[in-house]
Amino acid sequence: MHNRNFLLLAIMMVALLAGCRKDVFNGKTAITFSATYNPSGKVQAGVTLDSFIVNIEEVELEYDDDDETYGDDDVYDDIALAGPFTVNLLDNGASMTAVLANINLPAGKYDEIEFEIDDVEDLQSPMYDRSIEVTGDINGTPFI
Repeated sequence: MHNRNFLLLAIMMVALLAGCRKDVFNGKTAITFSATYNPSGKVQAGVTLDSFIVNIEEVELEYDDDDETYGDDDVYDDIALAGPFTVNLLDNGASMTAVLANINLPAGKYDEIEFEIDDVEDLQSPMYDRSIEVTGDINGTPFI
């Protein structure tokens, strides 16, 4: 069952990363995480997902260092958003989008978005000492 959960996680992460592309941005931007889940297109028959909670420790948007516009003498700092951001990407099997932050993104060419997933350190959180929690059922038997 652990392998199935890992496979589901890998599919979700690919969906998150697929949205990254090289582009020029300028202005107010929402940094969001979202999931897509189609219960009728299950990875394996009998598997249903109810929730997918992930703790994102940091998000970093990186300037395109290869862009000649910036030159060797220019100093551009990558943009880092410090979390933690604990988000639920599925609610009773329905896909959700979580807004991590609304920021003013400086004009520039960005070529990479990195995010770091880490354990929740808040002792009061139900996610304490975990970074990801997937719940659902396999042929009617609940799992976490």
